[in-house]
Amino acid sequence: MPKNYLREIILFRTEAIIDSSNLIHNLNYIKNQLNDNVLIMPVVKANGYGHGDVEICKILSKNNVNGFCVALINEVIDLRKNNINDKILHLGCFEHIFHKIMLDKNLILTLNTIDDVIFLEEIGKKYNHKFNVHIKLDTGMVRLGFLKDEIQDLSNILTESNNIKVEGIYTQLTSADENDQIHTDKQRQIFIEISNFLEQNIGKIKHKHITPSAGILKDKKNHFDLVRPGISLYGICNVNEKHNLKPVMKVVAPVLIIKNIEPGSTIGYNRTFNVNKKIKIAILQTGYADVVPLNFSNKGYVEYNNFKLNILGKVSMDLLCIDVTNINIEIGDKVTIFGGDLTRLEDIANKSKNSSYSILTNITKRVKRLYV
Repeated sequence: MPKNYLREIILFRTEAIIDSSNLIHNLNYIKNQLNDNVLIMPVVKANGYGHGDVEICKILSKNNVNGFCVALINEVIDLRKNNINDKILHLGCFEHIFHKIMLDKNLILTLNTIDDVIFLEEIGKKYNHKFNVHIKLDTGMVRLGFLKDEIQDLSNILTESNNIKVEGIYTQLTSADENDQIHTDKQRQIFIEISNFLEQNIGKIKHKHITPSAGILKDKKNHFDLVRPGISLYGICNVNEKHNLKPVMKVVAPVLIIKNIEPGSTIGYNRTFNVNKKIKIAILQTGYADVVPLNFSNKGYVEYNNFKLNILGKVSMDLLCIDVTNINIEIGDKVTIFGGDLTRLEDIANKSKNSSYSILTNITKRVKRLYV
């Protein structure tokens, strides 16, 4: 039996190394971009953008955030089960079926429709509970939220409500990451007009927020008094502005086998890479069932010892072939898929015409998360 047999078995899986110091660095960097007294509620939906929502919340809770944002009620329940007791803003729609989690005093629900208001008012009366809510406005996304022509009806019903406390109002920007901010400016103006109208009718609204990560990095006029950083918190920049964000996740995969390949061979399914000279290749224990998108095939690259190594052939479900010609590499060595100095996720995603968001949120449970 080889000396390192057991060690190599343990190594033969894809790992995502989550750097807590980089996470805190990014949080502090984002805070430094904000106007004074602007609150920050990090977005931890979709399992913390693949980083692990519970662990991310535990780290951030100790570093002066004002709560968290999620998309699903199930995400709220999971966080509470894991003793995350901070304020949570539920950004999505909720079913009009009572669940005891809705009575959580630190849960903030989003109003998207008049029916939401009616339902919460009925439940509030039944359980003698006053719901903290934020109103979602649809200012151009054409997704969730109230349209402008629904605001008068919303105002009327909220004026009569005794069991709903409107703490905030917000919208989602469609084009915050674009260089041309014309549409963002239009959305902001619509948001201000509707907010002012509602305040004149239902009273002062404590929190106003419109901006995700891109808006934070682009323009302070969109900060209002609360921001919702998502992708930037994890070290990914989706705008052209200069920044000092650090990748929080580094994904690595071990070398399983090394081969010398002769000219005339083809590599992978459907023979999409033709070998025209003698090369050395390494097979990695990772594939599209772990983290590597299929469209990285023959386009993407990985990193090892400050070298970029091209992906050869189709990405398989479990395996990846890379060119290691003239590279000193051994079985068991770990190769960086993304998150290294040469493999920032936004760069390799752009090269392959992919999305950093989709790559991160599609990391499967086969990938072991390690927190350092």
